Formats: sequence, structure tokens, C-alpha cells
Amino acid sequence: MTPLPYDVINHIDMHMKLLDEETLLVAEYPTGVADGPQIEANIDYVLSNFQSAFGTPFKVKRIDSPPSEGGNYPDNGGYYRNYTNAVFINKTILIPTYRPEVDGPALAQWEEMMPGYNIVGIDVDNQGENLISQVGAIHCITHTIGVADPLLIVHQPIAEAGAGSNVSIDALIKHESDISEASVFWRQEGDTNFSEVAMSFVSEDNWTVDLSIPSEAIDIEYYITAESNSGKTMSRPMVAPEGFWTMNVANLGVNDLAAQSISAPYPNPTTGEVRFDLDQIDGPVLVTVHNLLGQKLDEITIDSGRGTMKLQLNRTWQGTLFITFEGDFGRVTKKVIKI
Repeated sequence: MTPLPYDVINHIDMHMKLLDEETLLVAEYPTGVADGPQIEANIDYVLSNFQSAFGTPFKVKRIDSPPSEGGNYPDNGGYYRNYTNAVFINKTILIPTYRPEVDGPALAQWEEMMPGYNIVGIDVDNQGENLISQVGAIHCITHTIGVADPLLIVHQPIAEAGAGSNVSIDALIKHESDISEASVFWRQEGDTNFSEVAMSFVSEDNWTVDLSIPSEAIDIEYYITAESNSGKTMSRPMVAPEGFWTMNVANLGVNDLAAQSISAPYPNPTTGEVRFDLDQIDGPVLVTVHNLLGQKLDEITIDSGRGTMKLQLNRTWQGTLFITFEGDFGRVTKKVIKI
């Protein structure tokens, strides 16, 4: 990416933070101020050339960067004051802070974006201990704090489902000692207790379970837990059950969601060919294949979205693949396990 005109250290962590596999938090300046125009140009470059690990466009959230008390930004003598230079430590997020009148809204935004996390402000602009004047903040001086013997859970949250439908909840779950068990905990919004359903091992660190959605149009809250053979446990979101994903549940008509017109892949898992039944989708459909790293593996266009589509998967592709259908109906992504 093009270096920012006023940033002498070129630290991307001063201006952007990954909140999860699909979401970028970007520092924002008033229109035309400081590095704002180049930051926006760089974000446009990222969105145009890269996708998330799930083969989906990145979501972008923005958070205001405050000026100095005198109103100065980096283009007129001010320091880089922002709230993106943060660091995750287990269930706590350390946020740089400057002064109460600008910190309050920023901390509230972080709490809204990351429910269940302990949001802690660290004053980096305190007179006599002015860390921000040293051209850095919280993440710049800590970078990444690693963890020994990590247990990895990778899951793309399910945004919506139809009342009374069955939803496949998939995750890549990995540990050096292998995984002994994994579960999904779920409840309807407003309930106090979560119900547990066990996930089944598929192959290559992939686990799955079919969740039966109740017939009422009430949103579902859920999270995933796993335990390794060595006894280590982990949840995603990490702050569960205080924090969780929310699945919007609605009474769907025939055309409410394009996903209703694209069947689940079969066979799944597959060793080679996978099929989809396409129903009532007009016009050409662009079909792309991505792996878990967000790399595009293949792209084809079909003239009609009706009938059965057969897709031959390359023998070198392994693990979780994301098949994305795009057309006038919008965008729908299906998961395939290649073994």
C-alpha cells in the first residue's frame, strides 16, 4: 500500500485493527484532513484486491481520531491520536486514551463492537508520560502477545436463518494434541440458559452440527466450545457466554433470501465433484472458489441459475472451501469440505 504522507514510521497498527476474520476497524479523520484521504485510498485497495479468510468482502468499521486540545492533527503539528492502536489480551482489550471528552464516545463504540470484552483505557497522552509523542501507542509497544499451545477455532458467524429451518454450523478446530470434543451452545434471544449440541468430526480439523431452528421468528444466540486431548479448552467468541454471535431468524417467503434458492452442497464432504441445486435464479451467476486463507482458487460464470450445477474440485485443494454465487439476487456463500 502507498505510505501515508505524515506517518514517519509506517505502522499499519496506528490506523487499522482486525476485530475478527472479516472486520477491519479503521481510524477516520475529517474530510481532507491529515492522512485521511490516503487511508481511504488504501482501504479501497484492500477491498478491491483481498477478501476475508471466508472468501467474503471485508466489513469496515470506522472510529474517529481526535485532534490535540488545540485542534491539531498530524498535518499541522499534532500527534497521531487514534483508538485503533489497541491490543487484545485474552478477554480484555487495551485502548489508548487521551482526554475524557473524546475518550468517552470511543470507549462506548469499542464496547458496542466487542460485547463481553473488558474494555480498558490506557492514558498515552498524560503530561510528563506522553507515550503518543514517541510516535506510537499501545499496540506499537506490545505488538502481538502470543499464547503457548494455542487451541484454534475458526468459524464464520451465521447472520440469518429461516424459522423452522436446519442450519449447518461448521468450524475449523485445531490443536497439536487433536480435539477430543466440540459443542455449540445456543438459546433464543431472551432466554437465560444455553442448550448444548455436540459437533461431529468431519475431516482435516473440520467439525459440524446441524441446528434445528425453532419455528418462532426469534433470534438465536450461540457460541462454540472445544476441548483438546491434552485438556485445554477454548470458546469462540473468547468471551462466551457473556459474548456470543447472534443469528437473525425470520419467517421467510420464497424470495426473501437467495440462499433459499441454492441448495446445500452435496456430497459434502466430497473427494472431488460437488453439486448444487439452483432454483428460480434469473440471469448469469458468477461462481468463485476460495480457501480458508481467502485465496481465490477458481472462477466461472454460468448463464442460468436454474437446474443442477456440477463443480469439479481440483485434487490439490484440501479442507474447507467457500463457494460463492453472485448475481442480480446478491451474494450467497456455501461451505464445502474437500477430503
